[in-house]
Amino acid sequence: MPRFKYAKGPVFFVVFLIVFIVVSLGETYLVDWMGLGEWAARVVDGLLALGFFYGIFKMYTR
Repeated sequence: MPRFKYAKGPVFFVVFLIVFIVVSLGETYLVDWMGLGEWAARVVDGLLALGFFYGIFKMYTR
């Protein structure tokens, strides 16, 4: 039986991509509704991407 501790990387990657897509779509519609413009959507997407890479870094440096 495979060990689950080796699957945490791929599982984290898949789960984060799903959450990233849902949040990106949601914030795009929210930013459009609030009338903030494209720059706000890019800032939020950039922060989410930084959080993704920080999460991977913390996961593998423990």
